[in-house]
Amino acid sequence: MSNNVAETEFGYYPNPLSFAVGDIEVRTLSGLEKTVAALVGSEQINAEWIYAPRREVRLLGGGSQHRPYASRVFGLPKTHVIRHAKADGGNHLVFLVWVLSFFLGIRLTTTEAGYLDSTPIIPRKLVDFSLSDSNLPKALALADAFWATNRAEPMRAKCFAAAVHALFLSQNPQHLQFEEFILLYTALDACYKLSSLLR
Repeated sequence: MSNNVAETEFGYYPNPLSFAVGDIEVRTLSGLEKTVAALVGSEQINAEWIYAPRREVRLLGGGSQHRPYASRVFGLPKTHVIRHAKADGGNHLVFLVWVLSFFLGIRLTTTEAGYLDSTPIIPRKLVDFSLSDSNLPKALALADAFWATNRAEPMRAKCFAAAVHALFLSQNPQHLQFEEFILLYTALDACYKLSSLLR
């Protein structure tokens, strides 16, 4: 591993999250309570999910009409920061944020607009298991060890992220049954690809 310290903000996670394990440190940005309060009052929220913002379209001849989306892709505020004392490039931190997403059961991103259509605003909504707070650092340390072992094969980390991304997208409550099936199949296929790459 290199000796490059790297740090990036990520979100959206509504709870305090602060720990250090190995070369990794995760901490909560200041103002979390205000950020959460501002988001919870949004008209984009329905049943613990936030949807892409609506847009108003001006009609010829006057008047306006609301359309479902200004864009299907949208952003949420950053709430936390992850730091690695010996980061192996920018994708290293992105991978660790994907791992945190999976174990926390909520979509996290380092990008400005990292959400498609909708995402839950509460943890553990996208997975059917939960890790105790004491086990989360251990899981992240194992993920960091996986990165170190497989850094010469970047497709392995990409397959993990693809599987998590497809799994999370499949759970959009607005999906039709065939959309959910296709995305779940894609997640399973990414898991198979990762398994075959590892063997």
